[in-house]
Amino acid sequence: MNQIKLAEKILLGTEGDVLDKQYHETLPKNVFEWIRKARPYLGKRIRNFDLFPYWIDIYEDNHPNIMAKCARQTFKTTTCTDIIGCASTSNDGVEVSYVADNESHKTAFSKQRLRRETFLANDVLRKFLVHERASVGEIDLINDSVIYLLTDQGEYKNVEGKSNYLLVCDEFQYHDVQFLYKALYTLSQTHGRFYGFGIGGEQGSDYVNLWERTDQREWFYDNPDWRSELTFDSQGNIKNTSKDLKGLLAGRWVAQKPENTQFRGYHIPQTIVPTIPLTIQSALYDYHVQPELNLCYQNI
Repeated sequence: MNQIKLAEKILLGTEGDVLDKQYHETLPKNVFEWIRKARPYLGKRIRNFDLFPYWIDIYEDNHPNIMAKCARQTFKTTTCTDIIGCASTSNDGVEVSYVADNESHKTAFSKQRLRRETFLANDVLRKFLVHERASVGEIDLINDSVIYLLTDQGEYKNVEGKSNYLLVCDEFQYHDVQFLYKALYTLSQTHGRFYGFGIGGEQGSDYVNLWERTDQREWFYDNPDWRSELTFDSQGNIKNTSKDLKGLLAGRWVAQKPENTQFRGYHIPQTIVPTIPLTIQSALYDYHVQPELNLCYQNI
């Protein structure tokens, strides 16, 4: 940078922005390489997908329109923060929009899940926040990318006018899905990508009708008796080795409606999640959690 120009910026008190934008780190665009370099820990645990192999294909899927129907406690929010973090920090000058169903969900995701647990909790990503600050509705990054935190209020009017590289709709079952086309139009010039994350919806709703337009993929484990081979420590944590888990939990996604090609659909019920007990006995004696947390108490 021209030294005279830099001196002018220093006098104006904006030299921090200039220096930050001049020296920001380049991060890989592949999401797994990005995780290894930028977000290797989740809390205090080093990250791997040994217990959740079904997420790998979803992370690697390059289809422009992906819908995931996920049960609660299946790491949907973690996935949202990964794909948003990767897209915004590995690409300079892009717009990313996260769309929630209401202000409360938007605020919680922005302040806790994205700003604190994703950016501030990781040294590499912390440096991307301008002065390590962010507002609830907008997160500006030093690589000139911006993350908008919005709601679907008013037929997605808050999304309209953007030029999105990535559009993520969360708690999608509560959105006014009949007007989704207005939000998808923001991807037209960038050839951007769409993700819709939700749980089950009401039969006949626009959300369920959109799901039925996907190829409706279901996960099948190679070993149908995989749960019987899980082992646990005294705290209820699964203690099978990484090598053993890779074999035990191997499986594949199978499209139930392969003729539907416009939207890719993934169904993640709690029954395929190794960290969720299936029976009352397993909840008490394997996982050491309240019996109400097993699937016998729930309508999946």
